Amino acid sequence: MITYDTTRDSEQLRLLKGDIRNFITRYESNPQSSGRRTLFLFPGGMASQLLRAQTPYQDNGTAQQFNYDNYWLSPLTFLGGALELGMHKQGGGFRDQDDRIVIPSGIVNFLGITPYSRFTDWCELNGLDWFIFSWDWRRRLEDSVSFFFTQFVPLFRSMVQQECGADPMQKFILMGHSFGGMVVKLMLHQNDLVLANMTQAVTVASPFYGYDGQIHRWFEGEPLLNQIGPFDVTIPMIKVITSLPGGYVLPYLDYQTWLTNQQALKLDPDYPLPDYPSKDAGTGQPVDPFNPGQNRYPTTTGFDFAELNHALTIYQTVAAPAPAAYANRFFNIRGIQSPSGTTPGSISWGLLTGPLNPHASPVSSGAGDPGDDTQPAWAARLVTLGSNQIVPIKGNIDHMFIMEDNATQAEIALIL
Repeated sequence: MITYDTTRDSEQLRLLKGDIRNFITRYESNPQSSGRRTLFLFPGGMASQLLRAQTPYQDNGTAQQFNYDNYWLSPLTFLGGALELGMHKQGGGFRDQDDRIVIPSGIVNFLGITPYSRFTDWCELNGLDWFIFSWDWRRRLEDSVSFFFTQFVPLFRSMVQQECGADPMQKFILMGHSFGGMVVKLMLHQNDLVLANMTQAVTVASPFYGYDGQIHRWFEGEPLLNQIGPFDVTIPMIKVITSLPGGYVLPYLDYQTWLTNQQALKLDPDYPLPDYPSKDAGTGQPVDPFNPGQNRYPTTTGFDFAELNHALTIYQTVAAPAPAAYANRFFNIRGIQSPSGTTPGSISWGLLTGPLNPHASPVSSGAGDPGDDTQPAWAARLVTLGSNQIVPIKGNIDHMFIMEDNATQAEIALIL
């Protein structure tokens, strides 16, 4: 049966065929003949390019293909294109705004700057067959996980075997940067037989215990996108952000996860978390971002409490210990800037007593903690892993470009 969802998936596969053909070209030019490994990199949130169909999907049961424009990230993004990337619920799922299908394809490349070009060069120098798997960071994480295993892997495997006479999934590595690391962790909880061939799963600067940035977006929008020329579009931008289910897994850890892991978080020998990081500004009592009580989130911007409740189940899976079958193959890299103490590590909540005023936000970040300028160090690893599986990267690093750093690449080499 042809539906909106099956059409979106078939369109993503259609565009992915070009990336697979590029992989085949690199694979055939790699002189290494034995011991080959495929490295799948899942980019960070907002690092995958998003293409939007030029025309709407038609609910007529017919097969459809579309032409696309780059809405993320391009000059169009800042001219109002970001306001066209919202989603809406329909038929138990989510559709793109105006039913114009959005497809992840490629990595953001703005003014010639990309976050992974040096990393892919490093992979080639080290004989790794790399593939960057673009994913739609607006959608539920489990959608991307399911698509990877059930649709992408069979196509990828078939095309490479047909052209190269070799199975690219015989040995492979899963690697996720930032939000992409949460996708990788969720993948380990799937019962897919191909995971038996995974040699390592590595996350870099991934928010296992959340961060403050997504909470601020629900109240304040995105600073770089809140203004279009002379026009303040903060409230419309907030409405777009609240319509995106993917972001609902990103706030600080729920209180139950804190209770389960608080001793290990407090006793981290290097970067401890002494107390729950989300509190009421007046009383100092815990405010669970997944269940904060009344008058915490705005009710006039489309904030989706049902989606927040759904996201909690996914988040708790991400924050759970790695499955025993893969625990010794799972590694977390976390970044620590020098000087330290420059990364927000807590948040205070005021009460909302009326419509949201984004210019008088009721949430504020606390003092800086050690981290990479975005993810606090205490959040970027699972406390249930052994200390030899948690790797710090210290120095003049930046969250967005941590994969490009020589120190990061050196530590990845040791893990692999």
